[in-house]
Formats: sequence, structure tokens, C-alpha cells
Amino acid sequence: MTRCLITPPTQEPLALEEVKGQLHEYENDQDDLLAGFLQGAREDVEKSLNRAFMTQTWEMVLDSFPCGEIELLPAPLQSVTHIKYIDTDGEEQSWDAGNYQVSTVSEPGRIRPVYGQYWPTTKQRMDAVRIQYVAGYESADDIPRMYRIAILQLVATMNRHREATDDGPGEIKEVTTPGSFTRIVRANKIRTF
Repeated sequence: MTRCLITPPTQEPLALEEVKGQLHEYENDQDDLLAGFLQGAREDVEKSLNRAFMTQTWEMVLDSFPCGEIELLPAPLQSVTHIKYIDTDGEEQSWDAGNYQVSTVSEPGRIRPVYGQYWPTTKQRMDAVRIQYVAGYESADDIPRMYRIAILQLVATMNRHREATDDGPGEIKEVTTPGSFTRIVRANKIRTF
């Protein structure tokens, strides 16, 4: 199973002014650097939590359909765009949306065949199934405050340790993140079984 980001978010969950206020940075000469920190921190927190903050499109690639349901990460799931598969004749097919049900309430989001339907049989080959879906909160205001705080903490850490190098050439010093960041991740990471 592989997950690929198809369309990244078009905006960040925090405004640059909010980041600058957190850092007590009011000049504009560091805006590009801070925007990079913000994007990097958001990506790191999303990955750590198995969540998507702003709307983005993902694709899950499987070698075949499973026996049961399929969990879609990152959460929250907004919708499933399509399910495509390679049939036993080697032809790509789109599976009709009426054949499966989608849960956008559960975390992670789930899909499974409706009652009386079964996953289609695929050709025995790698990457035979492709599921494209949209994940993320619909607006920045919907993102829980604790996740926004985790992003701000990580941006502040990146800003403080802009040149985190050690004494040796090519060595990078490990930077410790704040304890509250670690607690947020531990308490809110979506785990799958």
C-alpha cells in the first residue's frame, strides 16, 4: 500500500501574521523564510498526526482489494473522488460509487462495499487499485486549536535553531521540540491496525 499526495493544499492553516506575532517578528524581510518554516512545520505535524489540515487530494495505491474495509489516511476524509482498478483482462475500470459506502465521520475515514456487493477481482499485478480522495478540514477555522499550537511551536523551534550544526563537518545537532508538542502528537495521532 502506498499513499501519494496528488494536490497539495493551496493555503496554510495559519496566516503569516499569526506566525510573526508568535515570534515577535514584525519586519517583512524574513517573510519568505518564515513561510518556509510554516509549510515545513505544517507538513511535519500533519505527518506526525496522520492528519491533513487544509483540503488536499490523495491517492492510495494497492496491489488488490482487501477482504474488508479500506482505511483512508490522512484524516479527516472529506470525500472519495473515484476507485479505479485493473480487471482480470488487464483493462482499467472505474468502480461505480453506488457499489461502495464512505464514512467521513470515523477517523480514519473508511470505505467498503454496500450490502450485497463485493470488491471487484483484479488482475494479479502490482498497483492494480487506485483510490483517489480528498482529505483535510474545510477551513482553517475548523482545525482544532491544539494542532495550530503544535505548528506554531514547531515554527518557533525552527526559527530558534536556524543553523543547528554540531562541531563536526556535516553533522547536524538534534533539536528538541517542546514537551507540549510531543504530548499533542502522542494524544492525537491516528493509529491504524
